[in-house]
Amino acid sequence: HSPTVFATSSFDRDIKMWDLRQPMHKPLYTASSDRGNVMVCFSPDDHFLLSSAVDNEVRQHLASDGRLHTKFNLDATGSMHNYTRSYYMNGSDYVISGSCEENTVHICCARTGRRLRDVTLEGRGMHSSLYVQSLRAHPTADFEFSVLMAYNSVTSKSEIAKVSLLESADVAAPGRPRVAPQTMRVAGLGG
Repeated sequence: HSPTVFATSSFDRDIKMWDLRQPMHKPLYTASSDRGNVMVCFSPDDHFLLSSAVDNEVRQHLASDGRLHTKFNLDATGSMHNYTRSYYMNGSDYVISGSCEENTVHICCARTGRRLRDVTLEGRGMHSSLYVQSLRAHPTADFEFSVLMAYNSVTSKSEIAKVSLLESADVAAPGRPRVAPQTMRVAGLGG
């Protein structure tokens, strides 16, 4: 809605809001995380900023002034290399989050930060070496997202999987992910 306004994040733990109409030596505001930031994104309605820092530190800030709105309840692993990425799903209703040393996608309520569900991904072959490289919510289909899954083995190819949370294991089409209460075995769409 405001093409002159943008946000940045960095490993120095700062999230900064900028306006191209203002002098570039000073941001509009700065918000901070406890660990280095991996990314920041706007909510679809531009009311919030979603920041993802190392090791499952996910926070939602008011875009207007940077005040903390929600801190998401995700468990830390203790690794400083567990880079976390988070995005909005179903407009601004939910947040999906995944980290590069885990094979789990967390689904949280964007209003409360409460973790609603964890989806464990299982690919072909070496289950324990699978991790979430990146993920994105479907822009128009509710409760659907895609995951770029990677393996620690150099001989394994990365896979992209489409996940539909509304599809039951009994009715999933061949080659499509199947939903179980805690685990999802996915068929890659390419690699």
